[in-house]
Amino acid sequence: MKSETRKYENIFWSFRKYLKASLPSVRKFYNPTAIPKPTGTDIWIIFDIGISDLDVFTRTVSRIHCVSREDKDESQLMGLISDVVAIFDSSSSSRRYIPFYDKDSTTLLGDIWMEGEPKVGPKVPYDTGIISRAIEIHSNVKVDRNMSYA
Repeated sequence: MKSETRKYENIFWSFRKYLKASLPSVRKFYNPTAIPKPTGTDIWIIFDIGISDLDVFTRTVSRIHCVSREDKDESQLMGLISDVVAIFDSSSSSRRYIPFYDKDSTTLLGDIWMEGEPKVGPKVPYDTGIISRAIEIHSNVKVDRNMSYA
């Protein structure tokens, strides 16, 4: 694998591309600097790339926060959580990976494999009338050498 493909940002952009294609109708925010409160939608997700162990086998722990507004019975939130979990853990197809791309060239480099099942956290108040639950995604990217942040 060429050194220019061993970048931490490739993991982020691979997740971003996968989420965009897999959940096209859901509003998405990626590593936001402030808590988003969009208008025009009552559900959205926030992707946080999280932490990584950039060794020979790159391990990441990312979070996807599923958020709903004015959802007293939590049906919208639970539907969103089910949709997100399904794209990372499809028991019917045994799909447990997403494509790993080079950000700049969009060349397919390999796969990002999921480790275990996605873990859904407890309900957390997000703001008045807004609730969220985080889904923790553990993944593993195999590379020749250490990855870099640059």
